[in-house]
Amino acid sequence: MDAEQTAGLTSEVGAALAADGVHECLDVMYGGMPSWGSWEPGEGLVRVDVTDTGDAFWVRFGTFSGTDPESGTSYAGEEDFHVVEAPDDPDLEPDVVVDGTAATLDLWLWDRTDDAGVSTAGDRDVLARFRAVVGSPIT
Repeated sequence: MDAEQTAGLTSEVGAALAADGVHECLDVMYGGMPSWGSWEPGEGLVRVDVTDTGDAFWVRFGTFSGTDPESGTSYAGEEDFHVVEAPDDPDLEPDVVVDGTAATLDLWLWDRTDDAGVSTAGDRDVLARFRAVVGSPIT
């Protein structure tokens, strides 16, 4: 995608592949955790709805802590989120819903497009927290 965008070209990405990219970004790139870390669930639920595939990914905020054994860098209570199972309670609503097509969400989460095709609804503070996590560089 980066090479295509640099060359001013675009190609279609299948919805199923793009939805997998959305899940990968949320679950691994932003929600992943090294073996030396720990995550404590906290308050705040976001549901990312992929409108053209029917996929829905729930993420819960929490805090990440741990010390990297290679660098010695310590992390204490840094806000993070993890993909979680949908709640058992069908009446439980997320604090925020983010939705769009698979391709749009995939590009947006990977910071390859603006949010023109992404819709959001819900608690502004929780949305700001979500945007802060997905807007941070992946290291």
